Amino acid sequence: MAVGCLSLKSELERIKSTLYKVDSNFQVVRVNSDEIAVKFMPGKDKKYILTCNIPNNYPNNPPIWSCDTEDPKILECICDINGKADSNGNNLLLQMIYELCSKLCQSFDVVINENVKKLLVQDSGRVKGASKVVQTRHSHNTAEEDSSDASEFEDDDDQDTERFIVDMNDDDYSMDKKENESLSSRELETLKKIKKTQMDDYLKGTVSGSVTASDRLMKELKDVYQSAAYKNGTYTLELVNDSLYEWNVKILRVDPDSHLCSDLKKLKKKLKYSHILLNFTFKDSYPLHPPFVRVVEPIVTGGYVMTGGAICMELLTPQGWSSVYTVDAIIIQIAATLVQGKARIDFSAPANSYSYFRAQSSFQSMVKLHGKNGWYTPPKSEG
Repeated sequence: MAVGCLSLKSELERIKSTLYKVDSNFQVVRVNSDEIAVKFMPGKDKKYILTCNIPNNYPNNPPIWSCDTEDPKILECICDINGKADSNGNNLLLQMIYELCSKLCQSFDVVINENVKKLLVQDSGRVKGASKVVQTRHSHNTAEEDSSDASEFEDDDDQDTERFIVDMNDDDYSMDKKENESLSSRELETLKKIKKTQMDDYLKGTVSGSVTASDRLMKELKDVYQSAAYKNGTYTLELVNDSLYEWNVKILRVDPDSHLCSDLKKLKKKLKYSHILLNFTFKDSYPLHPPFVRVVEPIVTGGYVMTGGAICMELLTPQGWSSVYTVDAIIIQIAATLVQGKARIDFSAPANSYSYFRAQSSFQSMVKLHGKNGWYTPPKSEG
């Protein structure tokens, strides 16, 4: 087995043995070969879940941290950790977790978890490879840098292949099994098909997209399958041609008291379907850049839907986008925005009124306009 793969497994073992559900303000609550989730509790009524997505070719590509929050302190720490990640050893999981915890504790002025310090301590008792900058008011110990340890994590050319065939029966990966129990056989089959396609493409040398984007999209797909809105039938999701980079989403439920809901009932009688079809396309640079989202059918007036089917929402633009936004949250927000914007179905419009290129054109014009003039924030009374 490649050194890189062994390194990942040993890191996960240490993370699990040191931080998994410990009684502390910083603890790991989920750990497997794809992601790590940590819970940070800086105060009695404060709790944050931070997620680390591990790319398939780790450590060649760095892990990416995210958190579904707007707290500037949390986001600053995450951006700092992601921004410093590189391929020279500084992207190792143990080091990233150590520095992330230290920065969070420093930002919120709380005592650092003693278990975190054990992550990088070798048999000699020294801290391995950690940056020496991080202190808190309550802890004035600095970590020694030892760049020579980076050589321990050099990996062979075949590490990516080894990553695909790691033994999933190990305890480190048992969380995957628990997550799979909540998925339908069809959803599990979709995930297996995607992984097989990725493996085949890798072996053929025809990999499309980027490792970071593919890993994040795989996580997003799993999260959608487990989300409450998806499970209760608010929307459905299909991959276009089994591609992680293009999704078709059908919004099936909107506010029952809205005109849009009434129009969807009429639509079912007239055209035999009662959904709003959205098309999501993702770039290789996702999640650093937002997906392009457009309405495919039916033709809608109002609801912030523009010519061609583009959607006028700040969070879908480069100015308003944040990598912490999830696809599930975006779908729910779009459904709410359609109702808020008093969307109605235009039954008289030609069926070919919407297209990808028309939507792209109107979207780019909208981005330029708002980039120059800013965005209007409606009063709270308007939702």
